[in-house]
Amino acid sequence: MNFFQSQTDYIFFIYGFSFFLLSAAAFFLKKNRNDGIYWEQISYFALTHGLSEWLDMIAFIFGDSIVFNSFRTFLMILSFFFLFEFSFKTLSISKDLKETYKFYILPTALTAIFFVKYDHFAGNAAARYFFAFPSSLFASFILFSFYKKIQGKDKKILLSAALAFFIYSLFSGLVVPKADFFPASVLNYDSFQNIFHIPVQLIRAFLASLSAFILWRLYLSSIENSANSSKREYYGNMLAFEIAAILIFGWIFTDYLGRSAFKNVKEISENTEKAFSGTIRNHMRAAEGASKAIAESPWVKSPDFENKNYINNANSVLDRYCSSFSFSVCYIMDKKGTVRASSDRKNEKTFMNKNYSFRPYFQSAIKGKIGKYFAKGVTSGEKGFYAAAPIKKNGEIAGVAAIKTNISLMNEIFSISENAYLLSPEGIIFSSSDSQSEGSPMWPIRGELISKISESNQFGDLKNEPYLKKEIKDDEIIQVSGKNVLVSRAYLSDFGWSVVILHNLHRVDSVRFYGILFIIVFSLTVLLFFIFLVSEQTAKENAQAMLELSQKVETLEGIIPICANCKKIRDDKGYWNKVESYISKHSKASFSHSLCPDCEKKLYPQFQEENKKYEPKKLI
Repeated sequence: MNFFQSQTDYIFFIYGFSFFLLSAAAFFLKKNRNDGIYWEQISYFALTHGLSEWLDMIAFIFGDSIVFNSFRTFLMILSFFFLFEFSFKTLSISKDLKETYKFYILPTALTAIFFVKYDHFAGNAAARYFFAFPSSLFASFILFSFYKKIQGKDKKILLSAALAFFIYSLFSGLVVPKADFFPASVLNYDSFQNIFHIPVQLIRAFLASLSAFILWRLYLSSIENSANSSKREYYGNMLAFEIAAILIFGWIFTDYLGRSAFKNVKEISENTEKAFSGTIRNHMRAAEGASKAIAESPWVKSPDFENKNYINNANSVLDRYCSSFSFSVCYIMDKKGTVRASSDRKNEKTFMNKNYSFRPYFQSAIKGKIGKYFAKGVTSGEKGFYAAAPIKKNGEIAGVAAIKTNISLMNEIFSISENAYLLSPEGIIFSSSDSQSEGSPMWPIRGELISKISESNQFGDLKNEPYLKKEIKDDEIIQVSGKNVLVSRAYLSDFGWSVVILHNLHRVDSVRFYGILFIIVFSLTVLLFFIFLVSEQTAKENAQAMLELSQKVETLEGIIPICANCKKIRDDKGYWNKVESYISKHSKASFSHSLCPDCEKKLYPQFQEENKKYEPKKLI
């Protein structure tokens, strides 16, 4: 597991929070720009999508279910519905698009088909293909179309936003959860991680943060002529600095908590593995020592299998060892592997007269070595550990003393742990806390080797499906069913068998989540405080503008000193101004000059006589 895989939960947090930043930036644009772009839909999209990603974080930490996955998929579809609406509503300014619900019928139907035909993971992948990709691409097109229409420095900002949404459409809509259909089976989260060694969520988080920054610059551009635009730019810079500091501190803090919890979990796992392997080793040593003691017993060595007294004495020794050490069965075989004396000679499924020359423990003992072997009994059908030692007569190997000890004690030990396994050198699960996994390969094994093991009948019926994707090592962190587990593996002896403990790291994940939860509260508090500051500043500017307008109105509505003769008006500085100059200066009114009838008669009487000729005569 690389660094980014170990930090997946925190990456999900950053991913979701970056969309909250985008939502805040779009929120301010909606309040301060009247450019025909429906920024509020971008804000709704980012808000719901950020929440969806945080729910993905919770599923990653605490586990998923069909219901929870379906709800998250619905929330994700809802977020991209808002992104579709952003495009439709913005486009409807220049084109008449009504009944937009028709556009959602096909992608919704296709997503439902994949959900039902495959599973909820396939439904999530289909939702990204049919909602995330087209909606993000459409939004990019809308922003690009406005880029071509406008002039000034906003032009480059809108182009940057269009490019950011275009790149986001590729990473959000084409890199999807792994599913059993093309192209999700080829291009998915796992394949992207394996190729680039970083999760795709980190790329998406960067693109969302970049989009938030771009929209914030667009907002600042729209208020640059206001009196306090520099103050809001200062607020934005401070927010960027504080958020960066919080995220870096949070990452270090969360990682510290995780490492501390991991250290405790590792110590527990190692102690558990040592206890299990130590108990099994003692069990094996007892059987090995007993088989050697039987072989060297005065009543057993120098065997004469045709002598009834020898057989009776050997049976007596076998009975004593079997009852004293609670072995399943103790028995003696001749050179050909046939059982000539056995502690279970009175049982219905007795070993007597059975031939076990094919068993590896016999083959080792007949060559003068101590035989050790785990296998499922061909006679009893019960699993056990076999130990065998050579019996000599006049320095020559004349037989084999063998002991089978039942693994019921091992099963009791394994039941204490949730994920404990006894593995063969090839990786076959012989005994486990999960009985359903017994007989399965722990990791993929070559077909010819599986056939050879199956022919030996050592494990009974083998299963083909491997439990894990690859062979595991001690102290390795792997994923099992989407959860991180710590591997503790100890070899029992030089013959390759090992005890494996897979310790679930949910305690580490929980501790890390508490750290992330603290950072969530802290970062959201800072973001909300920033929104409050900017909104408060905007409200003050609006109030100031209203006050200035009110003062202008009050000046015109108050008592105005005017000359009784020339009608000039005296201003507050003592200067006398013409009426039109004073009113133009203190209001937005402008004047166009003409003559009233009285003045026209006084100044231009000749025109008065001329105009009478064209007046309509009154009817009597």
